[in-house]
Amino acid sequence: DLLTTFYDESVPLKDVERLLDGVLSNLRRLCAAGPVIVGAQEPRAIVEERWSLLEQLQIAADSSWMLRPMISNNVEQPPLL
Repeated sequence: DLLTTFYDESVPLKDVERLLDGVLSNLRRLCAAGPVIVGAQEPRAIVEERWSLLEQLQIAADSSWMLRPMISNNVEQPPLL
C-alpha cells in the first residue's frame, strides 16, 4: 500500500503532500519505461483529511480501479476439521 505511511498523522499534511509529489514524479519517470501498478487503500476514518492524497494518486494515474470486497448475505462458518 503506497499511501499507508503518508496517512501518519504525526507528519504535517504539508510535508506529506510535498513528499507525495516527489513520489508521483518518480512514478511518472518509471511509467516512461513501461506499465506500473500501484496499490493504495482508503484512509481510515481518523485521518479523513488525508483523503486528498488518494485523490492525487488517482488523478496522476492513467486509470484506476476501486476494489471492494463482495458482500454476501449467506455467511457460512467453515468446519474446523
